[in-house]
Amino acid sequence: MLAKRLKIAKLLIEGKTYEGICKELKVSMGTIARINVWLAQSGEGFRSAVNKSGDFKEVDKPRWHGIKRKYPMYYWPEILLKEIIYSANKKQRERLQGIIDTLDEKTVLTKKIDTILRKTYNTT
Repeated sequence: MLAKRLKIAKLLIEGKTYEGICKELKVSMGTIARINVWLAQSGEGFRSAVNKSGDFKEVDKPRWHGIKRKYPMYYWPEILLKEIIYSANKKQRERLQGIIDTLDEKTVLTKKIDTILRKTYNTT
């Protein structure tokens, strides 16, 4: 958020309008007004920070491969189903495969389970 506020300060110093900053950075008018007040009250500190920082780059968004590990409870149905598949015997895996084959609509999760069943255990 600090980088976004510095970017707002930089755009205000450049003379951009509130509307232009709102559209560009997707921030509220209140946030821009707050930054404008800060510039008016302690403008030198903000201006020096803006001048030293140069161009701002977007913050990297989190990678999805680490999200499952960080928030396992959000993905518990998928994790539970995978554990059931891994611990199932051949007859149980065939039964699970039959259930998945009868589904009319397949979600992302059922497609993953189908892939696991077909590739890992070579059923059907």
